[in-house]
Amino acid sequence: MKKINKTPCQSPKPGMKKRSFAGAIGVIAVTLVLGSDLPILAAADPLESINSLSELIFGIIKGIGLIMLAFGAVQIGLSMKNHDPSGRAQSYLVIAGGLIIFFSKEIINMIT
Repeated sequence: MKKINKTPCQSPKPGMKKRSFAGAIGVIAVTLVLGSDLPILAAADPLESINSLSELIFGIIKGIGLIMLAFGAVQIGLSMKNHDPSGRAQSYLVIAGGLIIFFSKEIINMIT
């Protein structure tokens, strides 16, 4: 009879150990974030905290607008390299949308 050498510590799936390790790290990270006690300092004036939150949100929106502007500039370069007029028109629209998003706070202040 032929003897077959089998190692008992081989997992049935080759990537299973990596996934279980990454999952364990994820569970530990979520537990630490949700289980930690963070002090929350309240401002004396409630409008001050609302204004700071508004500034944070508009800062994030400005960042998104800046990313769109950069993406539109890259699209213009690629469309000029490939001689693609429809791609060039679309990139101009992306730049216009990025400008509107970037200056959204000023536009809202002008309207009100």
